[in-house]
Amino acid sequence: MRIGFAPRKLKLPPWRPLSRRMVFRRGSTRREGGRPRRAQVPRTLRYLRDYAERLRADGLDAVRPHLRPVLVGAGMKGQLEDTPKRRRRTHAMEPHGPGEHIAVQSLLDRVWPLRPSEHALDDRFISVGHAHDADVVIPDYSLSSLHAAFTIARPMAITDLRSLNGTHVNDEPVAPRTFTTLHDGDRVRLGRLVMRYHDGRGFLDALRTMAARLS
Repeated sequence: MRIGFAPRKLKLPPWRPLSRRMVFRRGSTRREGGRPRRAQVPRTLRYLRDYAERLRADGLDAVRPHLRPVLVGAGMKGQLEDTPKRRRRTHAMEPHGPGEHIAVQSLLDRVWPLRPSEHALDDRFISVGHAHDADVVIPDYSLSSLHAAFTIARPMAITDLRSLNGTHVNDEPVAPRTFTTLHDGDRVRLGRLVMRYHDGRGFLDALRTMAARLS
């Protein structure tokens, strides 16, 4: 006859409620009588709403350093052709009908500041493309690696860098190596991406309009 031993029963300490002041996680504390409150972390400014919320919360001085020419996403016009996906390759585009573009949620009100990077190839121009060495990187393969360039001198102008899918301003094509002067509110299309151009003053007006909607 085999004799076994029953497992010992563990005695647990009596249950006690957690202290209201106890820290639950890094950057989060529980206020007395309230829910956990996370520490305030600076939000990355990527969309027009982010800039508008910063304007409402901290005033004009908080967004003044960002008041420069920008491109603001408005939608998409056209689609990529069915070609095998290859890295670092620009895909040809099938355009939609005239005046027709699709609103893509991730692109709506996305802000791309037009400023030279630390590794700028030419201090007179701001390059735009999907390559990592462009001043303004837009990760969409309807754009060429170096798709277009903006002049730093005011008034700002744009030229096409012999891109595959072309550059348009207000639905008018921009010829390679020829400059088209931009005005606030112009619609710029790079590949299949449709964007609005704003200068510094126009960008501030757009932020104030968005802030008024949020209030």
